[in-house]
Amino acid sequence: MIRYELKKFLRSGMLWAVAALFLVLTAYWYFPRESLRDEELSRLYEQAGTVLTKELYDAVSDANSRGQAGEASVRIAGIEGEYHPNMVLGLYYNIQNLLEMEERRLFAIQQADYNIAEYEANPEGNEYKLRYNRLIRQVYSERKTPYLMDASPWLYLFDMFGQPSYYHLVEAFALCLAILGAVYLFTADRATGVYPVVHSSRRGRSPAYWARAASALLYAAAAMAVFFSATVACFAVQADLTCWLAPVQSLYPFEHCPLNISIAGMLALHLAFRLAVAVFMAAFAIFASCLARGRLLSLGLGLAGLGGLLGSVLYVAFHEQEVEMVSFGLSYKELLFGQAFRSWNPLCLLDTQDYLTGMDVADIAGWPVFRFVLPLLVCLAGLAAFLLLGWRLFLGGSCRAPRRAGAKA
Repeated sequence: MIRYELKKFLRSGMLWAVAALFLVLTAYWYFPRESLRDEELSRLYEQAGTVLTKELYDAVSDANSRGQAGEASVRIAGIEGEYHPNMVLGLYYNIQNLLEMEERRLFAIQQADYNIAEYEANPEGNEYKLRYNRLIRQVYSERKTPYLMDASPWLYLFDMFGQPSYYHLVEAFALCLAILGAVYLFTADRATGVYPVVHSSRRGRSPAYWARAASALLYAAAAMAVFFSATVACFAVQADLTCWLAPVQSLYPFEHCPLNISIAGMLALHLAFRLAVAVFMAAFAIFASCLARGRLLSLGLGLAGLGGLLGSVLYVAFHEQEVEMVSFGLSYKELLFGQAFRSWNPLCLLDTQDYLTGMDVADIAGWPVFRFVLPLLVCLAGLAAFLLLGWRLFLGGSCRAPRRAGAKA
């Protein structure tokens, strides 16, 4: 039955037209207007390698000193070719940043050890603090050595995904398509007039519902995956995305990321968060369709839910940016509100970097839990609740055909 329901999507010209329009807009919005490739810079980092050694540090430090002294082009010992002093300076700063990151990592471990010893000596009332510091020590102790690499293309890509500066346009397109697909599938019977035939058997309604629900969720996940891949592809055409397996801490915004994963793993996590949001909104659209039954009303309810959740995410994000620009930071009350807001709103998962650029944890019954787990749990709970409520409404629906305008009672 699922295959039959999926074929309905393939036969819908309306869904194909909307998807094509959204993809064109995505390519226009996210395709870089200028090439981000720099062959000379790529050659420099390729020859320097990804592992920092004392010989490389000494060679780059000497070359940078000569470049800052006024040489027009600089040679680096052990690296072929001559390079502009600004490129050598950038390489030198990257090396310094790696060294400082290692110092901060060791300091975090030492501070955690000190706190653990103090809280173990006085455990009463410090259970959460003890567990939190043990978590910090584990995370920083298991961290792999960051790569020496040109991180600018990756930083630009993750900035598009993780910040609201692009208004989450591609995610909004995919979520609208997911809602439209679910509404189309669950209101097609009434729109075509075959509702009494399909729903005449009470025993046959349940398999039909779950087949349609599975198809709608698969369609929503596929739509989000396609739009996410299209965004990465648009960017990869104009930039060199190298070192996919490098630790994500090689990118300085993720220095304090609580997960010790690679850059490719971080990209997969961005996609996973978006897939969770997509199936959540599709389940909400299924519930709205079973509740309202009319196509336009169901679509309106689905889009209203999306607009409310996504609009609140953007409002809070832009408000926090505005406050940080005009003052020294958020107040304690605003900080607590932001943490609580990001703990329950599933669409906050679209602002992925808010959860993964620091040790953002929540105190749950005395245990430190990564904050991104909470909206994921809300997604799962909402998914189950909306599907079960929609199922009950679907089973309880009347088998009579909808009355046409002007028809006699």
